[in-house]
Amino acid sequence: YCGASVYKTLSKDLSEKIMQFAKRQGSTLFASLLGAFYVLLHKLSGQQDIVIGTATANRGHPQTHGLIGLFVNTLALRVDLNGTFTTRELVDHVSNIVRSAQANESVPFHEVVESLGVTRDRSRHPIFQVCFGIDDTTINETLSFGEVSAPSGAGDLYSPAKFDLHVSFDTSSEELGLCFNYRTSLFERGTIERMVSQFELVLSQFPEAIMLKDISLVSGTEREILLHEFGPGDVGSFDTTSTLHELFDEQVFKSPDSTALVFEEREMTYHELNERANALANKLVAMNCGPFVGLYLDRGFEMVVSILAVLKSGNAYVPISPEYPQQRTSFIVEDAGIQVVLTSSVYLDAFCSVAALDVLEFQLTDKEMQPLGSSCDLA
Repeated sequence: YCGASVYKTLSKDLSEKIMQFAKRQGSTLFASLLGAFYVLLHKLSGQQDIVIGTATANRGHPQTHGLIGLFVNTLALRVDLNGTFTTRELVDHVSNIVRSAQANESVPFHEVVESLGVTRDRSRHPIFQVCFGIDDTTINETLSFGEVSAPSGAGDLYSPAKFDLHVSFDTSSEELGLCFNYRTSLFERGTIERMVSQFELVLSQFPEAIMLKDISLVSGTEREILLHEFGPGDVGSFDTTSTLHELFDEQVFKSPDSTALVFEEREMTYHELNERANALANKLVAMNCGPFVGLYLDRGFEMVVSILAVLKSGNAYVPISPEYPQQRTSFIVEDAGIQVVLTSSVYLDAFCSVAALDVLEFQLTDKEMQPLGSSCDLA
């Protein structure tokens, strides 16, 4: 892939703090840094079960020590963060995972992929998309040859991305060097630069043996800006007894021709959105459906139109993702007592026991909808 790299040298104090933490833990520096990286990915993605790849020398057998050649293998390190971990407990857990993986480093990686039954896709790695490594050679060193100089890793000249994201540390000096190599078709440089800053923030908190949930990606300066400069300010006053659709109707009256929705290359004004919602709401009232109406739609205008229509009809909507298995969808419909599902033509066949309405079939109407929902209703 086409890639680029962002480099960062950690301060001497922070580097020393991290190395001392690893020493107190009785773990390797690799395990401590990797543990912090798991926390960063967990905080950014919200995922608990994370797989990160790393390279191993694969020279565990004494017979390979004197041989010339490439024995490198790839290890997939899977860590489940679904638990009450402190940073120390996480490092111990990661250390065990690493040792277990290294004990089986001679297993060919393609056999691991085959045993998992993973479907191959040339656009991505079969098991992980993020890689982590540590090295004792300078990441961004400049080599001099007489009057000619060049970066040792050629990172400024040619920086391909073998993975979506590859993070590596340079441990050749007292100040740890950090490199984020990324796929430019997935990430903007500004996104990676912010990720580097957030990782540095995680590393600064990591040696404190705190709970993972207490680690923040927001610095003290950023917190002050968010709370005070971007604070609530003068939010004005409004009728707290008004419903969402009533507040929407007020906005339609104030600015009917203003843009209400933007999706891909399309736009919809408040007036158009209101007309479509009214047409659908009138149909729902005529059908006497409720109190729950299912929404089985992909993201788009139709989703917002349907939500407003259900609220205007005095009912409550139950969102159901088209990605759900059929068994789960059927359970939701039955458990909520849904009689009508709003969907699109491609999903009409998914429902046999309830009425399924194609949202796009309803023509615009000049008939104004008098909202039936009040603050006392489900809607």
